[in-house]
Formats: sequence, structure tokens, C-alpha cells
Amino acid sequence: MLAIFAGFHATAQKTTVADYEKVDVQVELLLDSAAKHMLLFIFTKNESEYNTALARIEEAEKLNLILEKKVDGLSGATLKTEKQELEDRKEEFESYHDPKLKSEIMKETDKERTTAVKFKGKAYNVGKVSKAKYDLFIAYLPRN
Repeated sequence: MLAIFAGFHATAQKTTVADYEKVDVQVELLLDSAAKHMLLFIFTKNESEYNTALARIEEAEKLNLILEKKVDGLSGATLKTEKQELEDRKEEFESYHDPKLKSEIMKETDKERTTAVKFKGKAYNVGKVSKAKYDLFIAYLPRN
């Protein structure tokens, strides 16, 4: 009986690539959404965009914790690739938890915002601070 349980436990620990990818895709979509909302906050100073970005990140972090637990159930090249991806995401998550991000954007004046950037077909003005944050978060969006 113990052997049957041990075999079942080993099978339960094994993660299929398909199962892992389902959660991974959800995390990626949440990260893309968070970046888009953070950029809209940077451009417009609309705090609801900031709050939406943080809510998406919180949800992505929860799912990412599930992936961190499941990653060891993968094997071979997939295991190595996914472990690296999880490590890379840590930096992206940290960007959203910058305690000065919101205040720096909010205190930047319209007069300081003299550089035009385009996002989703619309032009926005950014200043020195918001341009640096724009450069950071635009890099998190997929290139289309």
C-alpha cells in the first residue's frame, strides 16, 4: 500500500509542460496588462491606472509563486529555461514596488514634460523622470 502511495505522490509532483504553460501564459498576460496600465499612469497621472497596474502585479505574483513551486516538476531544457524566466521576472516585479515611483511621477509638472512619446497611436509628453520610467516599463511590453 505504501508503494502505491509513493508512486502516486511521485506522479502528482511531476508537472506537465502544458499545465505549467497554462499558468505561465496567465502570468505573462497579467504582466503585459500591468505594464500598459503603469505606462498610462506615467502619461496621465491617473491614479486608477497606477492602482490597476499594482492589482495586476499582485495577481501575477500569486500565480508566479505557483510556478515557482511547479518548476521543479519539469525536466531537461524546459526546466532550465523556465527557471531562468522565473529569475528574470523578479526584476520586473521589483520595478512595480519602487516606493518613490508614484510620488516622483505625481510631482513632475506639465512644464517639465517637454519630450513627446507615442504609445498605442497617441502622443504623450514626458519629462526627465517620467521618460526614465517610460523606458523601464515599455521594455516589459511585447514588441508588436
